[in-house]
Amino acid sequence: MRREALYLFLLFTQVQWSAAQSSSYYLDVAGGPAYSFATGTRIVDTYAFTLRDSTLEDGGGVGYQIGAFLGMGRPFGARFRTGLFLERRLISEGIEVSGYNDDPLEGLSEYHMRGKLRTTLDLMQVPLQAEFYLTEGTHVQVGAALGFVLGATRSEKGTMTTTGATTSEEAYSRDLSVARIRPVQPGALIGFTHVLKDGLVLGLEVQISTGALITEPRDGQAWPKVARLWFGYRLKGRRDPEVPIGPVG
Repeated sequence: MRREALYLFLLFTQVQWSAAQSSSYYLDVAGGPAYSFATGTRIVDTYAFTLRDSTLEDGGGVGYQIGAFLGMGRPFGARFRTGLFLERRLISEGIEVSGYNDDPLEGLSEYHMRGKLRTTLDLMQVPLQAEFYLTEGTHVQVGAALGFVLGATRSEKGTMTTTGATTSEEAYSRDLSVARIRPVQPGALIGFTHVLKDGLVLGLEVQISTGALITEPRDGQAWPKVARLWFGYRLKGRRDPEVPIGPVG
C-alpha cells in the first residue's frame, strides 16, 4: 500500500512539475496615443439664466498613456493579464446656450452663447483582463479597467451675443468645478496585441465607460469612450521553449 501511495505521490509531483513548466509570464512596457470621445451628452442648469435652451454636442480629443502589463498563464491558452498605466485624457465638446435674461435695469434681453467645453483627466488605470491566444503572437484581451482620477480641469471658451436694449458680442471664458467628477472611472475593456519575434509589441484597445463622467448633471454629462494604440517591448519571462514570441537570446 505504501508503494502505491509513493507511486501516486511521484505521479502527482510530475504532473504538477509539468504544469509549472508549461506556464509562462511576460512583462510589456508600452505607450502611445489615445483618442477620447464622449457620447450621449447633455447639459442641465449650468447657467443661472432663465428661459434657457442648452445643448452639449458630442466631441473628443487626443491624449496619451504609458505603462506596464503583466501576463501569467499558459502561453497557448488563457492567461490572466493586469498592469498599471498613467493616462492623460482630453475631451472637447461643443456647447451652445440660448435664452432670455430679465434684468431689472436693462430689461429683457436675448443671449446666445457658443463655445467649447474642455475636460482634462489624469488617471491611473488598472486593467484586469483574460487573454486568449488567437494566432502566433496575436492575442485578444477581454475584461475591465478601473481608472482612478489623479487630477482634472474643466473650462469653457467661446463667444456670447446679447440682443436687447443694446447688442454686443464678446469672448468669454470660465473655469468649471471638478468636484462632481467621479473619482473612479470604471470601464469595459477589449483589446488585441501582436508581438513580433524581436519583442516589439503592437496593440489596439477600446475602453467604454460603465458610468457617467459627472456625478450630477448640472455641469454637463457624458459617457466617455477611449480608443488606444500601444507601441512597446516585451521583456523576458519564463516561457515554453516552443513559444515563438518575444526575445529568445
